[in-house]
Amino acid sequence: MLPIAEAGPDEMNKLLEKMLLGEMQAWVAMQDKDIAAMIITMLSTEPGTETRNLLLYSLFGYSFVRSETWRAALATLQQFARELGCAEIIAYTKVERVIEIAKELGANLDYRLVKMEV
Repeated sequence: MLPIAEAGPDEMNKLLEKMLLGEMQAWVAMQDKDIAAMIITMLSTEPGTETRNLLLYSLFGYSFVRSETWRAALATLQQFARELGCAEIIAYTKVERVIEIAKELGANLDYRLVKMEV
């Protein structure tokens, strides 16, 4: 998994293709009539149980984003996830600020992503 901030032109073109095909969605969070953040989501299906989840693939704040802006964005994403029949909204990150935001919004932070090279 390559962080989007480290993606090169080929990876960015793949992401654009998925957005154009409707496989990924780009969202903006507005604050004071300005774009404050961008969120990219996609449907993720757990292979064993076929449970559908909405994956927060990427999150970027253009400036400081207030708590109420994040809460409004989350409410919109929760509604979208319900419409898709998702059980949960999921994400993975190593960015401390994103972890702080998730905690503030009431996310369960007990799980860890384990990666090993092959």
